[in-house]
Amino acid sequence: MRRLKKQEPPAQNQRRQPPKRRWLKPMLAGGAVVTVVSLIGAGLWWLDREGHIRRAHRLTIENLTAASADLGLVVADITVEGRKRQDTEALLKALGLNRGDAILSADLEMMRRRLETLPWVSEAIVERRLPGRLHVRLAEREPMALWQRNGQFVLVDRQGAEIGPDLTGEFQHLPVIVGADAPSHAGALFAALSAEPALAPRVKAAVRVGGRRWNLKLDDIASGIDVRLPEAQTAAAWTRLARLERDYQLLERNLMMIDLRLPDRLVVGAPEDAAVDPKAVKKNKPHDKDA
Repeated sequence: MRRLKKQEPPAQNQRRQPPKRRWLKPMLAGGAVVTVVSLIGAGLWWLDREGHIRRAHRLTIENLTAASADLGLVVADITVEGRKRQDTEALLKALGLNRGDAILSADLEMMRRRLETLPWVSEAIVERRLPGRLHVRLAEREPMALWQRNGQFVLVDRQGAEIGPDLTGEFQHLPVIVGADAPSHAGALFAALSAEPALAPRVKAAVRVGGRRWNLKLDDIASGIDVRLPEAQTAAAWTRLARLERDYQLLERNLMMIDLRLPDRLVVGAPEDAAVDPKAVKKNKPHDKDA
């Protein structure tokens, strides 16, 4: 008969071994990497503060550019697309690059910015087409009106940008706009007037009144009919005038002024002996003052 051995209870003072800290080595290694990177970054910061990196970078670029020129990567041709009125001399001056210069040294973004400061240039794109061609694409401004300012006439486009004087007389047919803020609001006005293509060409001048609304001069700046437009609903008032012209030939009458500011009535100014149909208009004396 086998005797069972009595198992002794574990010793009360026997201590459990702590688990191994397997994360300690990776953490120490990561800390070492961070420390090294920090030291390298500090060194680079010190070098950059002293200008060594910038000088080295500039010297490298200069050497590469000189080497590229030796390999034949120089400006052999400059082509321009989209130029109509901007003079060539100003374009070349804005580019600041001549034939024979290293083409890799061309700062395309700076050239674009300089080109877009030229009077006729609305937008510019400069491309480097290796081995030796610099290509420029332009979008030029389209004159909309002649802005009368301090006794001078200056061309402006639909965005209100000032182009410059009409040196060739090519745009003398454009309407004249008057007023300090006229260029910035004329685009919206002429867009509304274009809705009536039979009537719009008769507008010879537009005067901005009080920074709020427009007075138009039809047919002749000196002796044409004054048309007073409202501050709001300008397009509706213009359409109303076009309808009256189609139905009653209103503009063929001997009128000096047509006031469209009141939506429910039409007020005109005519010489005392002018024959005006009372059913079509309400007569008012020529000296009616603008409000």
